[in-house]
Formats: sequence, C-alpha cells, structure tokens
Amino acid sequence: MYFSDIGIFVLKRDVKLQLTNLRCILCREKMKLEQEKTQKEADIKIKNGEVLALQKELDAVSNTVKQLEMQKAEAQKRLDELDDKVTSPTPDSRVM
Repeated sequence: MYFSDIGIFVLKRDVKLQLTNLRCILCREKMKLEQEKTQKEADIKIKNGEVLALQKELDAVSNTVKQLEMQKAEAQKRLDELDDKVTSPTPDSRVM
C-alpha cells in the first residue's frame, strides 16, 4: 500500500505541474492576443482617421468642382450675351 501512495503522490504532483505549465502557456497566449487586439484597434483608429481626412478632402474638392461649374455656366452665359451683341445688327451698321 505504501508504494501505491507514493505513486499517487507523484502522479498528483505531475498533474499539478502540467496544470501550472498549461496556465503559463495560456497566460502567455492571452497576453499575446491582447497585444494583437490592442495593435489592431490602434490600426483601426489610424485608418478611420485617414478615411475621415480623405472624406473631408473629397468634400472640399466636390465643393470646388461645383463652384467651378457655376463659374463656367456664368462665363458661358456672358459669352453668349457677347456673341448676341456682336452678331445682332446695330443702328450704325445699316447700309443706306
């Protein structure tokens, strides 16, 4: 019976040691995953900032394009008015 008790003691000790080793492995893995998660969150924040900056730039360029289109339309209107003045007969230009 004494030999059996020693065997059980050694077995329990080995199981405890293995559990301790597994806990260490799991703790290291958990830390690694938490670091990766933190890094991914930081990367996402950076990308979101870049997207926001690009969206603002796009909005600014879109507004510029709209303004230029309005200026172009106004310039075309003025050109058309000048063309009408040039092509329409004036009282001085009639042949007598």
